[in-house]
Amino acid sequence: MDTTTPTTSVPGSARAEEWLTVRRAKSADVGIVQIIGEVDLCTSGTVSSAVSSALGEHPSGLVIDLLGVTFCGCSGLTVLVDADEQARRSRKPLSLACTGRVVLRPLALTGLTERFRICETVPQAVQSLRQLSLAG
Repeated sequence: MDTTTPTTSVPGSARAEEWLTVRRAKSADVGIVQIIGEVDLCTSGTVSSAVSSALGEHPSGLVIDLLGVTFCGCSGLTVLVDADEQARRSRKPLSLACTGRVVLRPLALTGLTERFRICETVPQAVQSLRQLSLAG
């Protein structure tokens, strides 16, 4: 059963709250962080805090839902790399749900596409993580 946690306000600038919405949810034992809006220098701290909090709840894996991202700057890419490193240290698999050019293009240009498990939908990303846990 999926549950959605309302957006948690993370201390930050007024601009972060204006240009970004972060929601956390769970699908069974997989954590989901949904990002809607712009991920840049002003908002990346909010995203990073949400990812850290989600991993701190010890899910079997984490999906970062980037389907609603309208801009992803260098700081956004840094947040994704940091999230991947944190997930690896926690021995938790990470998947991205993402189809938009605003995220896929910067990942491709920086050579980061191969680093991430990228799925077209959140359910596909959750399923990929569940398959990993069954195989492992």
